[in-house]
Amino acid sequence: MHLRVSNHQTMASPRGRASGASGLGRSLAVGLVIGLVAAVAAPAWAGWKEEKAEDGITVSSREVSGSDLKEFKGLVYMDTTIQSLVALMNDTGAATKWLHDCKEAKVAKDISTAERVTYTVVNAPWPLDDRDMYVHSKISYDRAKEQISIKLTGKEGFAPKKDGKVRVRSIRGWWVFTQHKSGKVRVVYQIYSDAQAPSDSAANGAMEDAVFESLKNMRRLVQKAPYKGYTFPDEMIKAIEK
Repeated sequence: MHLRVSNHQTMASPRGRASGASGLGRSLAVGLVIGLVAAVAAPAWAGWKEEKAEDGITVSSREVSGSDLKEFKGLVYMDTTIQSLVALMNDTGAATKWLHDCKEAKVAKDISTAERVTYTVVNAPWPLDDRDMYVHSKISYDRAKEQISIKLTGKEGFAPKKDGKVRVRSIRGWWVFTQHKSGKVRVVYQIYSDAQAPSDSAANGAMEDAVFESLKNMRRLVQKAPYKGYTFPDEMIKAIEK
């Protein structure tokens, strides 16, 4: 069984921000998570500044050396299981239900059960061109920690650029799902990317909203069929377990 991670971010309209740049910033978040992921320790919180805490979701940011774009991280505890979350991310077709402005998501290269490259197109507000991206992803499962870890890496040069689309650059991100002793799942989503937006400040504000809305939508959708109650097939566990 192959995991199809349809990942990236849903964006809400930024409050009091320019619509063009903000919409693009929201869009850039969408496809970054679509793909498959790698084992890696959960990123530390050193240097992070809380930007928003609402509805049980916390979004923080930190400066990135050499860039005016910030890196963002979201945290939420969900009443679900890591298996259900994987099932949701495995459903590429569901990306349009929780990833705002996602117009297209497909596997560009299937490397293995745990690794692939995904192509994603996200809608950008007029008059800007839509953004597209190739993301290499890899997934792993730590049974002892009851944790799924996902690493996302942009592959800007994976295929030639397409007319009418702007390629998102410098993508890097993580998804980490950890079963908590409370019975809930601790979900961490961390992302940095450059969608070549006309305004870095607007893109930063939009990305903050994008991370928040993505986690909010994920929390809602993962409670529905066919994700709720999903369990890992034995062959998948063998393929992704550390």
